[in-house]
Amino acid sequence: MANDPHIIAHNRSELQKIKEERLQEENRVALLHKEAAHLAAQKEDLEVERILIAQSQSQLKAKQEEVAHLQATVEESKKAFAEEKENHLRQIKEEKQSIAQSTESLSEREVALERKLSQFQEERSQWEKQTDFERKQFQNAQEQFEQKRSREENEAFARKKSLKAQEDFQQQKEELLSKREAQVLQLEEQARELDNQTNRLQKGLEDLRNLEKEFQTAVSEFANRKETELSEIEKTRFHLKEREDRLNSLEADLKERTEQLNQHQEQLEIDQDTLSVQREEHHAEVSKFEQDYSNKQRELEEKLHKLELDQSHLQNERQVFDQDQERLVAEWDSLEQMNLDFAKETEARTAELDERESELIKMQASSEAQRNQLEAMSLQLKAAKKHLKVLQFNAQIRQQELRTRSSELNVEKTRVKNSKLALNKEKTRMNTRDKKIRELAKSFLEVTRD
Repeated sequence: MANDPHIIAHNRSELQKIKEERLQEENRVALLHKEAAHLAAQKEDLEVERILIAQSQSQLKAKQEEVAHLQATVEESKKAFAEEKENHLRQIKEEKQSIAQSTESLSEREVALERKLSQFQEERSQWEKQTDFERKQFQNAQEQFEQKRSREENEAFARKKSLKAQEDFQQQKEELLSKREAQVLQLEEQARELDNQTNRLQKGLEDLRNLEKEFQTAVSEFANRKETELSEIEKTRFHLKEREDRLNSLEADLKERTEQLNQHQEQLEIDQDTLSVQREEHHAEVSKFEQDYSNKQRELEEKLHKLELDQSHLQNERQVFDQDQERLVAEWDSLEQMNLDFAKETEARTAELDERESELIKMQASSEAQRNQLEAMSLQLKAAKKHLKVLQFNAQIRQQELRTRSSELNVEKTRVKNSKLALNKEKTRMNTRDKKIRELAKSFLEVTRD
């Protein structure tokens, strides 16, 4: 039975089958090793992709930090600009208050000078009226004295010619002596009145001198005040020029800052575009990774199904297959965990990107609002500049008015000097007349004595 050729052939055929099955199993093991190596390579590729995704995320974080830094710089520049704007507005208000105070003081000084001029003109008119009245009185007294003198001369001439009527002449002489004594008394009284009038005139001249001194002091004070006011006006003009230069520099700074804001806005738009592009690329990469992952998952499921079918035929190498299966299961679990982590990270990153995009939109809206505010501020500064120009023009007009008033005061001063000279001439003429009257009185007394 043992040497039966059929049995030997059957055993040989079974051995051959076992050998073929063993070779097939070895080939399957080699294929499984190749598939495991392929899976390891795919795992390495996945790790490389994960590293690339981490690098892209780090780049996104760096760009987001740059955007935040730019936003911080823009906010700092806005705060600095707001502070500078407040300071400049305070300076403009203070300057306006100082200009208003200076204008009020100038108006008060002008009113005081006008009052003094009106008082001086009234005093001068009163003095002129008084001097005219005294001149008229002096002229009337002088005319009366000349009439009396002409009468006396005519009477004396008639007496010299009338030698025939000496007795009548003596009688008339006695009467005339009595009359002349009375006339002498009257003339003495008139001389006393003339002395009193001369004293009054001297007092009036002294008063006029005092008034002239007061007028000179007032004119000197007015000139000094005018010089101080002119110096103050020049100072105000200089300050106005400085303020105008400051306003021009502020307008230049505003233009530069608006340009910088426009540049920052353009940079923000560019960064927003780049972020949107990177987000699209990231979504494309995620979708591609999900597709690859789903394909690989399907392939792994198919391979696991094949491995489960092969397990029934590979009982001898079950341990090896079990180890490979455990390793594959561990890798599968790690891949699933990696997939879950990656999904969580992608969701968190998409949420962060959405938040950052909304923040960028808000920043863009705030930058536009601030730009509108800056334009409104520039319009306000232009209006303030126009108002300062109007104030400067009003100051020039007031300066011209002060010059005209000073010229009028100079004309008035010359007129007062001329009137003073006329009064001095009148005084000299009156003194000469007094001398003549005294000489005539002396001659008349001598004639009466004779």
